[in-house]
Amino acid sequence: MNRTSAIRNLHLSGVGIRSTAEFILRVQKPSGEIPWSEGGKTDPWYHVESAMGLTVAGYIDAARKAYGWSAAEQLDDGSWWSYYRNGSPERDAYKDSNMTAYIAVGVYHYYMATQDENFLERMWPTIKKAIDYVVDMQGPGGEMIWAKRADGSRSPRALLTGSSSIFMSLTCALKIATLLGKRQHRWNKARSLLGNAIRYRPERFDLSKARF
Repeated sequence: MNRTSAIRNLHLSGVGIRSTAEFILRVQKPSGEIPWSEGGKTDPWYHVESAMGLTVAGYIDAARKAYGWSAAEQLDDGSWWSYYRNGSPERDAYKDSNMTAYIAVGVYHYYMATQDENFLERMWPTIKKAIDYVVDMQGPGGEMIWAKRADGSRSPRALLTGSSSIFMSLTCALKIATLLGKRQHRWNKARSLLGNAIRYRPERFDLSKARF
């Protein structure tokens, strides 16, 4: 039995895992893109979540294809638009720092399931560009600015939930860098500053958006 089959047999006995994975496969497009729903829009964060679901269910080729879509659609500055429909960004799309950073979580999750270091090497340029973009969005108190608008201007807001998710993304990105022997001191410093802000500087975040 190969590794992919072993993963699938191990996990598909769980309640709902098979039907969930089969739904994700149904909505996945030939390009690898995974929308929210049939005929729905796609955002980079949920796209990665769906790819992780495919990995858990043992659909390794489909998960790889999803990450291939992410690499192909990445913008020159390292980010992604917040929403896509029919292969194009939605008219009101923006560049969300949390959505951009999350690729590192998905790729590291894939590696943990498969131990495929060649895949890490292939995805490294995508991860590096994404995390460099996000680190450039760090505010003076360590918080992560939420987004850039289509006109290139930055939102002044930093959201606690998004910044907390980015902390996890930075952790995964640094683990990937270590595995590949690529030191990233700037990322490590950014993670430390962000962790300090999350723990001790609530005033750095937009408290009017408490649920975020």
